[in-house]
Amino acid sequence: MTTETRPRASRSEAITPRSSRRSTSSKIGSGSQLVTSTGALLALLYTEPEDVRIQALATRLKVTQRTVMHLTAAVVEAGWATVERKGRENRYMLTFVGAALAYSCAAILRQEGATL
Repeated sequence: MTTETRPRASRSEAITPRSSRRSTSSKIGSGSQLVTSTGALLALLYTEPEDVRIQALATRLKVTQRTVMHLTAAVVEAGWATVERKGRENRYMLTFVGAALAYSCAAILRQEGATL
């Protein structure tokens, strides 16, 4: 009986965060869809910081709640936002770098004619 082994991932693939390996395009934008779902999430956190419930973000982004949870985890892991527990909810606050990225993403989405 022989066993086949799979080739191991290269070192760069092994340390790449899962969230950066795949890119999903935003369903908010129209046309070229230059902004990813992560960018659209940042833009929403920038334009409406009070409406940060996962369910509300999922509805606005037109993705599942699970996807929003993965996106927010990636944004926090990248250092673009911080998370603060408030009662039963998490509150996401953009960092300086996250706000700069969010501003750019919001500008691109507005230019494409998307409503945030």
